[in-house]
Amino acid sequence: MVSIGTHSGKFHADEACAVFMLKQLPDYENAEVIRTRDNDVLDKCTIVADVGGVYDAEKLRFDHHQRGFAETMAELDEKFAGTKLSSAGLIYRTYGRQVIDSILAKHSLSCPAAFAETLFYHVYDSFMHAIDANDTGRAIAEDPAYRITTDLPSRVARLNPAWNQSQTDEEALAMFHQAVKMVGEELTDSIVRWVRHSLPARKVVSDAYASRKQHHASGQVVVLDSFCPWPAHLKEVEEEGEAPVLYVVFPSSDSYRIQAVPGEQEFSQRKPLPEPWRGVRDAALDEVSGIEGCVFVHAAGFIGGNKTLEGALKMAAAAVGWN
Repeated sequence: MVSIGTHSGKFHADEACAVFMLKQLPDYENAEVIRTRDNDVLDKCTIVADVGGVYDAEKLRFDHHQRGFAETMAELDEKFAGTKLSSAGLIYRTYGRQVIDSILAKHSLSCPAAFAETLFYHVYDSFMHAIDANDTGRAIAEDPAYRITTDLPSRVARLNPAWNQSQTDEEALAMFHQAVKMVGEELTDSIVRWVRHSLPARKVVSDAYASRKQHHASGQVVVLDSFCPWPAHLKEVEEEGEAPVLYVVFPSSDSYRIQAVPGEQEFSQRKPLPEPWRGVRDAALDEVSGIEGCVFVHAAGFIGGNKTLEGALKMAAAAVGWN
């Protein structure tokens, strides 16, 4: 009998995710899930995640709690070096590409070979990394301004019984399977949405980047023919040694938007729109900017609008040259 072993007691998002991923693979799709801390029972399991005190991919053992464990996904990107892998991260590193292919096939989708590694990176960066960090104790910030209690690990945690609730082993296993389903739905959505919606935007952004100097000689303004999810793609298509793009212009329902390219820090921009424009609208903005047709500039300076493409490009050109 093929079996997946994981620990009993309180469950977490990481082993729920690990089990879901294993269940996407032909070798384990029909495997029995055994929740225990009995090493004699675990030794008989085909594959074990998040318990057992051993990480050895060849022996199908994927725990991360042992002394001296320091595995990270630094080989994917140095920015991940500070986050130790959880059981989910270990399973993803070993089987993630197969898991992605399996999930896509179930949705009658495929990812072009040229973008397979980009998708593998995206799933770790946008989904798995947070699960690893949450489980292995890396805070999102040194001094968070507020707590998030609606994230995936928190929702999984709430499926466990409260301190004053009793629960049989059968009930606990049923709730664990519910957690596996919850995590799996969100992982699946992350993969499917990228292929269905984000990947088609790649060519739009790539073409716009290639023709950017037609709109501004500096190459720091990109114009999209239609709106699409562009920030991640832009950073990937930017050429080393070229001036970084500062603004992206794209059509909105009845006007054109100019958006500052996001910076490395959350809620930051490489160069926000000029401070005197921020929080100003319509005719008042025309006057302060010297550009006709202005609609608004957000108070935070990350986005603005103009009635025409010509006006939006003038705003972008003025913002590029603003000191």
